[in-house]
Amino acid sequence: MKKKDKFTMPQEKINITIPETPSGKRKPQVHDDEIYFERVVFTNMGNNINKLPDLKSKIAKIKDTLKKFEEKGEIVWHQFYFLKLFSRARGKKAEVINLVHEFDKQVTRMRRILDDLKNKVDLFQYMEKIDDQELEDSYTKVLDLFVFLDDLSKELSSFQNKYFKKMKMTSYSICNDKNYQELEALNRNIALLLDGFKSFAEAHDYIYYHSGELITNTIKALVHCLETSKLTNYSTTYNYYYFLSTDAVVAMKLTEWVDLFNKIRFVMRITAGVELFDYLIFKDYYQELEKRFIMLLINDEMENV
Repeated sequence: MKKKDKFTMPQEKINITIPETPSGKRKPQVHDDEIYFERVVFTNMGNNINKLPDLKSKIAKIKDTLKKFEEKGEIVWHQFYFLKLFSRARGKKAEVINLVHEFDKQVTRMRRILDDLKNKVDLFQYMEKIDDQELEDSYTKVLDLFVFLDDLSKELSSFQNKYFKKMKMTSYSICNDKNYQELEALNRNIALLLDGFKSFAEAHDYIYYHSGELITNTIKALVHCLETSKLTNYSTTYNYYYFLSTDAVVAMKLTEWVDLFNKIRFVMRITAGVELFDYLIFKDYYQELEKRFIMLLINDEMENV
């Protein structure tokens, strides 16, 4: 595998200010690696499998190494799709667009190579004899993936430090419990949403002034889920007015959106025994509302440079 040229970006260690601290109190400073992204530790996996005693152990070694790569890859890809999502907050800055495009190509390529290798190793398990060189080549390709992933991890951290120094905890938290596939889907869905508007600003204004009915429908659907569950105490405690103070919503400030989503996500966590997404009406409403909420967060990050 031919190694790509590295992006040359300045390395710096910065602090992220948490903006939600109440006024009048000193704002704590924390490092980005303490609040969101899990740091990936890359270790030497060894570069020779020929010393292993038999075919079965060699295949097992390749398979195990692939699994370790995938675990590390999911962390890095999660970071990429998160940054891609919020790169829209940097408008049409050419350098940001170009870097995201290059990162996207690298991630897509790594994921494709991973899938190809996994399929190949699966076939190995049904073969009685395999040439040692073919096994060695496959293992080398897996090790190459670790090198490329390590490079990408460093480049993403540098990119984050340069363009996203002061991201708000709300932006982090809405994506923190999603896997990278869900973030990838969010990117696609938001891109489709934006295709229906002339600009991001136009999309934001539409969402701000035309989400009232969606908000109330989402909450009514959630409350209905709780009411039809066997855990009736939930529906009593978390009724409609726990989430909203009025029957009709015209428009809400961003702080009100944040408060609403904090309540929704809290209830979704503590009612883990209730399969809320089995109720498709709530699932559809929630996913559309979440998409709009993230659009508002992206807009808010535009001034948070």
